Amino acid sequence: EGHALPVLLPAEVAGPLSHSFQVGSILVNLSAQELTCGQQRVALSGQEAEILRLLWEADGEPISRQTLYQEVWGYRTLPRGRAADFAILRLRQKLEDDPSSPVHLQTLRGVGFRLVGCTAVVEAPTPPSPAPARRHNLPRPLLPL
Repeated sequence: EGHALPVLLPAEVAGPLSHSFQVGSILVNLSAQELTCGQQRVALSGQEAEILRLLWEADGEPISRQTLYQEVWGYRTLPRGRAADFAILRLRQKLEDDPSSPVHLQTLRGVGFRLVGCTAVVEAPTPPSPAPARRHNLPRPLLPL
């Protein structure tokens, strides 16, 4: 009793300000940098959490590799390596039922990556606790001596 219950809202209602969202049966908590599926928790690296944050804030719109390299790794130009691809692969292994056929973390060839099928998780406000019973501070009647 007294715990807030998560409320699921469409991304359009909750907006990108929520730090937790659901992808399929997996709860993503960006603040804690972890995924939760049932009772199992899986840690996210700082880069993985940042990639998910960017994709979540894009609200289903694609994010280019160049944007990932600029925002996550701090590169000004597109490097030759495949760090973004490997980070996306690691995320798919954590998020997708079948990483080889991703449903939520999609690649758009020549465009970038997008995250779809997400629902924001917003903590419901905790109802106020009942105030403890107060003793009234009324003056006591005077008793005869």
